[in-house]
Amino acid sequence: MTLAIGWWLYANWRGSNFYQVAILNLKDNEMISADYFTKSVQRPLATGGRPIHDVYLLILLDSPFRVGEKISPLLLQARAST
Repeated sequence: MTLAIGWWLYANWRGSNFYQVAILNLKDNEMISADYFTKSVQRPLATGGRPIHDVYLLILLDSPFRVGEKISPLLLQARAST
């Protein structure tokens, strides 16, 4: 038990860096592909409007972002309409 608690303290001592990224107002034929946890939320449809959605990313890193560092890979793709 002591060994497990010691390992947990050692592994989590430095802490983690969490970042939330919101990409808003994507059209229905657009999506985000990323190696992070993503959640897509459909916006309420306005009368006569086109469907839009938002994508939220949750990024967990061992060290903070450096100035100019890019989120990679992050790709905007068009889905084939049916």
